[in-house]
This record gives sequence, C-alpha cells and structure tokens, in this order.
Amino acid sequence: MSNRLWTLPLVVAFLVAAAVGAHAIPSLGGPTGIVSLPNADIAPIDELQAAVSYQAFETMAGGMAMYEGSSAANDAAVWALQAVRGVSEEAELWAAYSRVHNSTDTDIWQLGGKVRLEGVAGANTQVAVGGSIGRWANAFGMPWAESVGMYGDGSAPAVADLDVLKGYIVATQGLTPVAGWHGTASGRSVIRGSVGLFYLYADADAAGKDTLLRPFVGVEIDRGRQMVAFEWRWKDADMEYKDVFSAMFRTPMGEATWLEIGTTNASPIGFGLADQDVFVRIGHHVPIAGGSY
Repeated sequence: MSNRLWTLPLVVAFLVAAAVGAHAIPSLGGPTGIVSLPNADIAPIDELQAAVSYQAFETMAGGMAMYEGSSAANDAAVWALQAVRGVSEEAELWAAYSRVHNSTDTDIWQLGGKVRLEGVAGANTQVAVGGSIGRWANAFGMPWAESVGMYGDGSAPAVADLDVLKGYIVATQGLTPVAGWHGTASGRSVIRGSVGLFYLYADADAAGKDTLLRPFVGVEIDRGRQMVAFEWRWKDADMEYKDVFSAMFRTPMGEATWLEIGTTNASPIGFGLADQDVFVRIGHHVPIAGGSY
C-alpha cells in the first residue's frame, strides 16, 4: 500500500470526534511517543502503560525491506508487546518484545529509557533525551540487510543476530493557546508539535555495521482521550528506501483501555521501508502504588 493519500479521509472523519482525559502511552518503538518515534512526554509513576500490537508489512524475499514493485515481495506480520512506566516525575523506563512472522519466526527484544531535561525550555515546551538497546535474534533468517543496502552484492549471511542501539533528543511544544498539555473538558483541541534528532546503530555480528542520524518531526491533535497524530523522519539514503511516515488515530475503549489504528512504513526496529502498511494496537492502563484512573 504505497499510496499514503488513503489516510486523509480517515483523518478528516476522526477529527470531528471529541472526548475528555488523556494518557502518555508507549509507542510502537517503545518509549512514550507517537507511532515509531518519541515525543518529550514522560509516563506517569502511578500506572503501568501496556499495549499489544499487530503490524503488517511487505518484505523482499522475506526481508525487512522490499524492492518496491518487485514480484518477489510477500507479506509479513509483527506481534508485539510494549510496556512503559514512569520511575520519577522526570524519567521513564520501558521494555518491548516483538515476534516477527514470515517464512521464519524471529524475536526482537528492546529495553530503553527517557529523561526530561528541566530548565532548558519555556513553560509550554518539554525537552527529553533517551535511548535503548535491542537484539533481533536470527534477523538474517529473512534476510533484510541486502534490501536496505548493507549487502547489495547479494552477500548477506543466511542468519545473524542484529544488535541495535538507538538514541534521540526531542522537544515537544504546545502550538495552541490552551493551558496544559491535553484537551480540556470544553472539547477544545490541543495541537502539539515535536522536533528531534534520531540516531540508530545496527551491528549484524561479523556481517557488518551501519549508522544513521536523521531529524524528525511530529504533530499531535488531541481532543482529550481521542487523538490524531502524524510523524515524519527523513531517510538515510544509504540504508532506507523512504522517509519514515506514520499516521494514527487513538480512541478509548472504556475507562482504562484504548484502541489505536494507523499506517506506518517503519520496520520493527525503525528503518524506513518502501511501503505503507497498517497497524492495530490495544492498550491498557494498570494502576500501581495506589494510583487510580
């Protein structure tokens, strides 16, 4: 589904909805954020935010990226679990596990954290830094490296573990003259914008290493517990097919559960793939340490 324009009618329809209340929740990438990229929010300390995700994407000969339009493309699926919790008013920790299903099943583990930097921006702006470590076991059982340019000569190994290190700095600012960070009981929308710099280091054992350092932006349109959001990260021409683009809609399902649907071309570890595909997530807020909804 390479045409991104199909998301626009969906977005327009959902913008007319209204609700109250909001939560910082884990992104597909792990930290609190939009879809695959973070914002500067910090998860609350009195709740555990957890989500189960399904993500579809197309592959090249089983790879993690595809040659667009190739007849060798086929479908893959990712089932994932993400959880994040604030450990202080200024810091959060998160963990994520993904099961990638194609011709071969593989596993991805990631752990990370984020810290808000106090005193570096105005009252309506938050700045945070974060990072993570992860491993994609038997990643080249697909293989994907040839597809993203690491082994264009066809020399990609049949199997290798992929170690991934990520880091970022991000600033999030309210763009509407409304007090606070989220929608109000009056139903007024709050628009927030994020801008940041994203770093990714990939080490495929003896097979090879590569890095990217690219800027990204995000927009969140929040009317309380319902939200529409977009993100964009510029691509690394040596490692990725396209800029990372995502769009999503989030709505509550009761007091403590939410549903999120959207589209992204981000791979399970964050590379920009050739095609847009859908994802669906169900999340739940679990009160801890005497917290309540």
